[in-house]
Amino acid sequence: MYSVVIPYFNHGLYLPELLHCLENQFRHIGEIIFVDDGSTTGDLYTRLKNYKGPVKSKIEYIHKINGGTHSALNLGIVRASHEHIAILNSDDLFDAYRLERCDDLLHDHQADLIFGKVTFIDTNGGAYPAPMRHEWYNIGLNAVSNYEFFPALLIQENIAVTTSNFTFKRSLFNTLGGFRPFRYANDLDFLIRATLNSPYHFDQEEVHTNYRLHDSNTISESADLTTHEVSCIARDLRSQFHEKGSSVYREYLKACEIRGLNV
Repeated sequence: MYSVVIPYFNHGLYLPELLHCLENQFRHIGEIIFVDDGSTTGDLYTRLKNYKGPVKSKIEYIHKINGGTHSALNLGIVRASHEHIAILNSDDLFDAYRLERCDDLLHDHQADLIFGKVTFIDTNGGAYPAPMRHEWYNIGLNAVSNYEFFPALLIQENIAVTTSNFTFKRSLFNTLGGFRPFRYANDLDFLIRATLNSPYHFDQEEVHTNYRLHDSNTISESADLTTHEVSCIARDLRSQFHEKGSSVYREYLKACEIRGLNV
């Protein structure tokens, strides 16, 4: 069973579609924790109260003062009661059978963290119509074979894309100390720290998550600030890459150069 943690902020437009995707994976979900991160619309509690679908009994609602996605995630995961955690941002969707597949992968690979491929959808849930907007993703997938040490690849391109693609054990979250306070790259920071020191599996065979591209995506606010945060993360973790040996450290430096990071 999974605790599904949903950080929520003003995404009422996508709520019916989100609940529907959870209904389709009902038997793998132990609880659904909505963490309302100070939404200004103020309607989530009422809409969840009036919801009559099959996962209603599994829903828990938490409201907090706005503090950013990392704080909503940390609060929701601390409140979760199951060992296996799946994150779903309130504007994204799980792909069909995602949690069932993760069950098998966690067992087969003895992994603490699972993530897979993603597809990109638009506001209406259809395939995103402008492939050039996410061309970087295909570049990242094609670069997998160029790296012997996967965390170095993540510095070049975050091919996990989103925390909605993360399924992991609570014990990993505890070991890492949760999500750190980055606005644009908290997912990348968590992912690199996890893959540096814990068993993981990247499912290259199946799509796990539908990542929604729209005008209010946080990541689209500032490319410069995103790059600054990634530089800070890479600089902070530099010693850990260095400790893995000279070949790993060279890959780290190569990835930083390709990404144009100041480390």
